[in-house]
Amino acid sequence: EGYKTQEIEDGLIAAGLSIQKSELQEAAQVSANLAYELFGYRFLKELPSRATIDGFLFPDTYFFDEESALNDIVGKMLGNFDKKITDAMRAKYKERGKNLYEIVVMASLLEKEVRTLEDMKIVSGILWKRMAIGMPLQVDATLVYITGKKTGEITNEDKQIDSPYNTYLNRGLPPTPIANPGLNAIMASIEPTETDYLFYLSTPAGETIFAVTNDEHNRN
Repeated sequence: EGYKTQEIEDGLIAAGLSIQKSELQEAAQVSANLAYELFGYRFLKELPSRATIDGFLFPDTYFFDEESALNDIVGKMLGNFDKKITDAMRAKYKERGKNLYEIVVMASLLEKEVRTLEDMKIVSGILWKRMAIGMPLQVDATLVYITGKKTGEITNEDKQIDSPYNTYLNRGLPPTPIANPGLNAIMASIEPTETDYLFYLSTPAGETIFAVTNDEHNRN
């Protein structure tokens, strides 16, 4: 969970599959419309016209023949995603006025920011709330996505990088998922925990510390 498509590709190559370097990354840039024509999975019709399938390669344990064609690999991952997103889940995010693409982009942030389902649900509530009040999301994981640095290496200068993925400078969600999220992160995105918190930070040990006010957050 949370692998970028390049990391999935590296794992497939390391496992001995016959795909070539960059093949999966290039395939992930196929439009959702074209992917629907190729594979027919209904969730693909829910995605905006600008969407690709990057972020929708569902993380799971897969069994492939070593000579599996690229389309077989991609199709199996997309088919798994299609099975995981149930009608009940669709009803829940639509009831909240969200669409599937927003849900998966948010889930990709949660996957990279915090570890447990409980923390993901609380942070989901915080980030949706920030969007609702017009506050930038200020998610360090998007700066990691831009720079390739580790979270602890992010600097104040990085927060000024001119990029649509910089959630310190831009309000709202980044333009695409920043990873391929797993089911817990997707569920947390759909069903956030509502709290009074507006701030959070993660310790090096992976604990998440929450705060209501900015002063409290700065003390943390």
